[in-house]
Amino acid sequence: MARWQPGARERLSQAAMELFLEQGYDRTSVTEIAQRAGLTKRTFFRYFGDKREVIFAERDLLGDAMTAAIAAAPAGTTAWQTALLAVEAVAEIFPDERRAFVRTRGAAVGSAPELLERDLLKRQALTDRVTDAVRRRGIPASSAVTVATLTVLCLRNSLAAWATGDSDFGAAARKQHRQLSDLLADGLTQPLPSSPSAPDIKE
Repeated sequence: MARWQPGARERLSQAAMELFLEQGYDRTSVTEIAQRAGLTKRTFFRYFGDKREVIFAERDLLGDAMTAAIAAAPAGTTAWQTALLAVEAVAEIFPDERRAFVRTRGAAVGSAPELLERDLLKRQALTDRVTDAVRRRGIPASSAVTVATLTVLCLRNSLAAWATGDSDFGAAARKQHRQLSDLLADGLTQPLPSSPSAPDIKE
């Protein structure tokens, strides 16, 4: 499994996040990113195709790790247990020293419509990869999309909880999986409370 390693790639990523937040995504150039990281523009393009990919480059690593875990799941593992295995498999990509980067990236993505759109496209691509992996394990196509969508949701929730919490990524993933399990088992079957009465309107 590919494991994140500190070095030029991470320095470029962190520099880009800082600049996107300081002066905006549109106003930040590749040259500025390279200079902030103490590297050259040529080095930047050795790792990234453009400045958008600084934010989303690790998505391929996520897909590789998750699909490999699904393929390796023991026979008899339920679809939902397989979802947890897939999310836990990305723990090596997110050691504790990456918390600040993940928080900064989230803020940067939220600051630019272009990045939000790209994020949605990348998320869908990841969901499609997980769907294919689940289908290859024998899950019917009609169920595979649901399993994959919930798996990616569990991943997103785990990342958000881990980036702002104290537990390691594996512990965060297991907690988020349990919470989704509880919701699926109980929360969606609970009756809605009575509708609140309309507020009084004072003339």
